[in-house]
Amino acid sequence: DRDRDRDRDRNKVKKERDEEDREKKKRKHEEEEERDSKRGKDRDKDQPEQADQGEYTQNTERRSKLLEEEEEEKRKKTIEPISIEELMKQRAMKDTKPVFLSKEERQKLAMAKREAQVKEMRAKMEEQKQQREVFFEKTKPHSEEKPKENLRDRDRDREREREREKNREKDRKEREKEKAEREAQKEQEKVNREREKELSQIKAHYLGLKKEKKRVIKPSEKFKFVFSWDLGEDTSKESLINANPAVKQLDVVRPQFGRGFIAGIDKKEQIIRYKKAMEDREQSEIDKKFDKEREKEQKEKDKEREKEREKDRDREKEDRDRIQKEQEKDAHEKKDRKEKRNDLIDEPPTKHWSEKSVEEMSDRDWRIFKEDFNITTKGGSIPHPIRSWSESGLPTKILDAIKNKCGYKKPSPIQMQAIPVGLQNRDILGIAETGSGKTAAFVIPMLVYISRLPPMNEENERDGPYALILAPTRELAQQIEAETNKLAHYCNVRTMCITGGINIEEQGFIIHKF
Repeated sequence: DRDRDRDRDRNKVKKERDEEDREKKKRKHEEEEERDSKRGKDRDKDQPEQADQGEYTQNTERRSKLLEEEEEEKRKKTIEPISIEELMKQRAMKDTKPVFLSKEERQKLAMAKREAQVKEMRAKMEEQKQQREVFFEKTKPHSEEKPKENLRDRDRDREREREREKNREKDRKEREKEKAEREAQKEQEKVNREREKELSQIKAHYLGLKKEKKRVIKPSEKFKFVFSWDLGEDTSKESLINANPAVKQLDVVRPQFGRGFIAGIDKKEQIIRYKKAMEDREQSEIDKKFDKEREKEQKEKDKEREKEREKDRDREKEDRDRIQKEQEKDAHEKKDRKEKRNDLIDEPPTKHWSEKSVEEMSDRDWRIFKEDFNITTKGGSIPHPIRSWSESGLPTKILDAIKNKCGYKKPSPIQMQAIPVGLQNRDILGIAETGSGKTAAFVIPMLVYISRLPPMNEENERDGPYALILAPTRELAQQIEAETNKLAHYCNVRTMCITGGINIEEQGFIIHKF
């Protein structure tokens, strides 16, 4: 039994070794084929013009030889079927008694076995070495035939490698540049945030804003039970009424359409409360009706005021149209007179403009008149200046105030030109010396305009004043007020001066008195 087991183990080991050797050879063969194919491809790429049919046949012959050698080795190592004689010998060996070997004998057998294995391995390595040398000798002439092409390829590879290196360096610099830009952007954002924070702190310090500190709740307060009532939890009658006024009507409601009573409450108290609620309801209805009537009356009054304003606007429009028509008529008449004068061949005029009436004044006369009084004008369709107060066409009240209160005998140059423009309700910019009568130049047309408006009463006083004059200094404002009071003496017009530097309560009292 021992010999049988030993033989079985030996056969197993031998089979395993044979299989390992077979696999190794197969692997080496495949690797060599791959190397050959790669070398053939490289050779075909580098030297495509000089690859011929002879080289291809040599490679195929070499491969066929290697395949034949491997097949012969496989045939040698294939396990042949055991003959009958060998089987008889094995049975005879089994029947014999087992032989016990000593320790020294077992060691000798192991050493011999190991030496045989080493020899076998060395022989295989030598064989492989010889095969490699043969293979390299066969492939050597092909690499030595064309050294120039290999040098050219090597230079080309070096140039490609240099280009790759340049591209890598360029990419690396771009990445570093982008990284630097990102870092600079982050740094700028950080600086901006710090600056905004600093500006907000300066603003808070300048305006005196107090930053509310966040209250830190202690753990003892966080989980503390509050015994006090919250307003939202209060269900008393007063709190319910404050939250929802409709709750107040619950006490007023009586069951059975006002004939019944609520249990648990005194009947007399319920009756008194019910009567009081009914009275309050009636009073509220009366108040609502009164408010509606008052609103209706107010709307009617507003409509009447609007109608009056529309009438005033229509009246003003009619006055403007009338004045415009008169001016057009005067212009046509002047044009006709001028044409007639041009048609007539008479001696040149000898009269001065002061000796002529307004109707006889020509464009030349008006030009001489402006030159005499140093009046210059710019604009379109400018009316002629007034020569005297009698020719101005102002109301008698204002003319009386000019003569009696102000003592103006003749109009000044600025008044001559500014008053006709102001009477047409047009904008004007006047430039004149101090003390030349500029105040009267714009106050007189203003008073003429106000005299056409309806008098101020309780209904239209809410609309504000009819005229407003703005002055840069307090002294000038007081001077304008005094001059206006003189000119408006006979016109029943009230004036009020509001300036700084005076007690506001006194000014408010005067305004209220007005």
